[in-house]
Amino acid sequence: MKNVIKNFWATSYIEYKAIENNKQIIYTQLMVPILYFVFFGFGIGNSFSSLAFKGESVSYIEYIFVGIIGVILNSQMNQSVYRVNLDKKWGLLAYKRIKGTSAISYFLGKLVFPLGITIVQVLLIYFLSFFLGIKIQIVPFLKVLIIVIISLVFWFSLGVIISLGTVSYRTRDLILGTLLLPIIFAAPTFL
Repeated sequence: MKNVIKNFWATSYIEYKAIENNKQIIYTQLMVPILYFVFFGFGIGNSFSSLAFKGESVSYIEYIFVGIIGVILNSQMNQSVYRVNLDKKWGLLAYKRIKGTSAISYFLGKLVFPLGITIVQVLLIYFLSFFLGIKIQIVPFLKVLIIVIISLVFWFSLGVIISLGTVSYRTRDLILGTLLLPIIFAAPTFL
């Protein structure tokens, strides 16, 4: 158990250094959900006064709130594929495994920063929604946040599995494109 925790911290530290050297990823991941929310919310939202959802009238901005969270989760899955592929490409994954890093330490170490960034992204959208006049109560939002964390673990895991299970970039891109395109269009950001 002590070795698992030590390797978890080592993997997390390496991920921290990678993000520190690549700060534009953080800026992009913080700006994209805000831009989605503003442009979809006002750009497309001005075309619709409200939508009927389960018998209730819902403003388009409220409707896309969940869809943008879905887009965030999909982007984190893509990031997991990207990060694991870099480890494979440069031999870091094999090196970590030879040094005794368990699969769980590796996975959890890789998950720390996407989890933190996703929570910050969702909080940004939540606070931005107040400025746009959407009133989401805290208890339902906390439930959404718990679902987001569980969903992130699933999507991140799927990204790691795809990345580890594919040898060629073509196969990986085919699987990701086939899997993600219908999911993105099913998210309630589009009508």
